[in-house]
Amino acid sequence: MEKKVAIITGANSGVGLSVADRLLMAHEGIRVCLACRNKGRAENARARLLQRHSSANISIIIVDTSSVSLLSGLLRKSGKNIVRELEDYLGGTQTTQIIWTSSQNANADDFSYTNIQHRNGKEPYASSKYATDVVSVALNDRLNKKGVYSVSTCPGLVMSNMTFGILPSWFWFLVMPFLFFMRLFVTSLTCNAYNAAEALIWISKQRCESLNSRIKYCSHCSIFGKPYVAEEKLNISEKDADNLYNQMEGLYQGFKSKYRNGTSRTAKDSVSNGLQNGMQNGFH
Repeated sequence: MEKKVAIITGANSGVGLSVADRLLMAHEGIRVCLACRNKGRAENARARLLQRHSSANISIIIVDTSSVSLLSGLLRKSGKNIVRELEDYLGGTQTTQIIWTSSQNANADDFSYTNIQHRNGKEPYASSKYATDVVSVALNDRLNKKGVYSVSTCPGLVMSNMTFGILPSWFWFLVMPFLFFMRLFVTSLTCNAYNAAEALIWISKQRCESLNSRIKYCSHCSIFGKPYVAEEKLNISEKDADNLYNQMEGLYQGFKSKYRNGTSRTAKDSVSNGLQNGMQNGFH
C-alpha cells in the first residue's frame, strides 16, 4: 500500500504550516513537501516541524511564482500549461487530490469573464478567489478520468500575518474574547491556523470520489472552540468553467511565447526538474 504524499504551497507559516503539522499527525508515514518562495523561511518551517515530528519525511521545493524567470522554467516547448506539465505524474494507479484554498469572500458579482485579470474592477481579492473556485471545477471536470480530483476549501476568518498587517497584534488580542462570543452568530470565525486547517485535513481523510467539486468545504468553529467542516454550494456551470479555463490557457500561451526564449537553464532545472522529480517520487 502506497503511503500518502502531500505538496503544500505557502507552507512556511500560518495555515499552510498548520496543515503540514496536522497532516503529519493525522497520517502516519506521510511524506510532506513544503513548496515555498523563500529558502530560509522554508528551512525554518521544516526545522520547526521536525521538532514536533522528529522522524518525519519532510522536503523542500523553492517555487517563487513572482519571478518571471523561475516561473518560465516551468514552461516547456511541449505546449502544455503548468498543470498539464505535471499531468504524467498525477493520478494513474494512485489517485491525486488538488485542494485549493479559496475564501468566503469569493464573489461572482465581483468577477467578470470579460475581465478575468480584474484590471478594471475594485475587488481583486474577491474576484481572484471566485476564479479559484471556477478553476477548481474546471480541472476536476477535465482530470477525473485520470484519477485526479480537485476541490475548493475556505479556512474561515483566521488571524494571520495579513490581518496583523491591517491592525496591530495588540488590537486583535484585546478583541479576541469578543470574537469568541461572535461564534454564536458567525461560525466561520476559526481565529487560529489550527482551526483554519480543519477542512483541508478532513478532505485528506476522505475518499476522493466521495467529494463534490461544486461544494466548497469550509472550516468552521463552535463557540467552545471545536472545529468542524461546513459545506457551501458553488453555483458554477460547466460552460463558465470551460470559459475561464480556455481564457487562462490563452493567457498562458501568450506568456509562454513571450518569455520562454529568455528562460535560463538554471531556472528550468531548479523549478521544472524539482517539481517533476518530486512528483515522480510520489509527491501528490
